[in-house]
This record gives sequence, C-alpha cells and structure tokens, in this order.
Amino acid sequence: MEEVQDVKETSVARKHLDNVPEVQTPKDLITERTKGLDLSEHPTQTKQLSSKKDEGIERKN
Repeated sequence: MEEVQDVKETSVARKHLDNVPEVQTPKDLITERTKGLDLSEHPTQTKQLSSKKDEGIERKN
C-alpha cells in the first residue's frame, strides 16, 4: 500500500515540475527582452554643463 502512495506522490510532484518554466540564463533573458530594440549608441542631444557654468546659470535666474 505504501508503494502505491509513493507512486501517487511522485506523479503529483512531476506534474508540478512540468508546469515550472525552464530557467533561463541572464544572457538569454536579456536577449529575449531586447529583441527588436535599437541597441546602438546614440549621440546625446544636450551637452553636460560644468559645475561652474551650472552655478553661473543658477545665479542669473
């Protein structure tokens, strides 16, 4: 009787494992999520100001 119960528990556990999605590596996950995106470097639209210029602008305002 115990053997039958063990078989039932094992089959239930396997059903749960069948529903678990396959574990992906970080590289595969990133590749999947970024598929179709433009990943090339783009030039910045605005230039960064030095701290001195930034302070000067704040004083003018």
